[in-house]
Amino acid sequence: MLLALAVLLAAALWYALRQRGAGKPVAWIALDYAPAPPGNPLKGFLPFFGNYADFPHSMEYFNLPLAEVSKGQNNFDFSSLERRIGEIASRGHQSVFRPVLDTPGEATGVPAWLIEGGLKFTDYSEHGGGRSPDYGNPRLIAALEGFIRELGARYDGDPRVGCLEAGLIGFWGEWHTWPHDKLMPSLPVRNRISQAYHQALRRTPVLLRTPQGDSPGLNFGYHDDMFSLNTLPTQPWHFLAALGNAGLGEVWTRRPIGGEVAPSLQARRFEPSGPGGEAEDFLAAVRQSHATWLICHGLFAKPPQGPARALALEAECALGYELHVAAWRAEWKSAEQVEVCFRVENRGVAPFYLPWKAELALAGRDRALRTSVQAGFTLDGILPGAAREFATTLEVREAPSAPQSLLLRVPNPMPSGPPLRFANAAQDRDVPGWLTLGELPVSPGF
Repeated sequence: MLLALAVLLAAALWYALRQRGAGKPVAWIALDYAPAPPGNPLKGFLPFFGNYADFPHSMEYFNLPLAEVSKGQNNFDFSSLERRIGEIASRGHQSVFRPVLDTPGEATGVPAWLIEGGLKFTDYSEHGGGRSPDYGNPRLIAALEGFIRELGARYDGDPRVGCLEAGLIGFWGEWHTWPHDKLMPSLPVRNRISQAYHQALRRTPVLLRTPQGDSPGLNFGYHDDMFSLNTLPTQPWHFLAALGNAGLGEVWTRRPIGGEVAPSLQARRFEPSGPGGEAEDFLAAVRQSHATWLICHGLFAKPPQGPARALALEAECALGYELHVAAWRAEWKSAEQVEVCFRVENRGVAPFYLPWKAELALAGRDRALRTSVQAGFTLDGILPGAAREFATTLEVREAPSAPQSLLLRVPNPMPSGPPLRFANAAQDRDVPGWLTLGELPVSPGF
């Protein structure tokens, strides 16, 4: 009888203590900030296609002459594109490329079967000279639309492709033929090409050089190929002025801004003495444009040293997102389930744009991963200066025999690519590629 009474009293006390603690908020654990390392995926400076190991980067850029792919009406050979994308991926990088027809100073990129079919050209001498195709030719327009459909069917959402520039129209595929405006296709033709991209590529970001026609209402980002020379809205033809006039001042919140550091500035862009000339303040251009990536081949062809390298690395890290896990907490919901919450803030100038899935893991003191599961959330869309909270449930099937650390990462869906790395002091501290949050509280038992 006394034993039974003691058991009942113990049970009542346990229940009372549980109820007393129930509803108490679990405290957030703050995490220390540290600048995210250079070379984070899908941001920063890019070289042209090639193996450049002396400056950190995560993407490479190339032009794709349409003649390499289009062999006839609805007859395509993507082997050359596949080789380049594959080689870039083998270096752990993602591709950015632009299909082109007319690159001044180079052989035409127009497919041979269209030339043999009588496509007309207009010769020009500016920019090194070239041949501008007749964009009013119905077979040419049908060929461009067919190529875009096939490109989307094969590569939309391919994790090896970080971004695509629309290209195809105008000098360098930049959607202009200055100073020969009459060589440009009509607005209805440009709208057909814009619509083709809009319909064919929904997951891989597509960027245009300038807003034209229907494009402001479609799913395009934009690229500034004279960055930090004609970027700031001090003249009506500058990049940000053109976006603002088209009602696209906030387009960066949804779609990425890319481009190229003005080629004339690249050699001295990050020298302590400055690039000279009419160069704009680089960091001001980054902040106002919210640029995520920029081609700057000069950094890779002749890597800067000393103070110039430090300035270039500062500029590299200023581009795009910088995600900091500011705090976390864990609360056991049952003997086998713990709810983990995170507060993530963006200290960069742009959001992370793609829905890469986060993962959680447990690691013992030997730093070996015990459990690794998808966390059920993505980190895309967090705007600069904003924070977002996430919660996920971690299943712990076996009670740990020793304390375990909780780890977080966002893996690159391209297997050879680096993971997204957070702006946290504990990033990569215990396990490469993972952010160590802290020790998981011991289950109270249920």
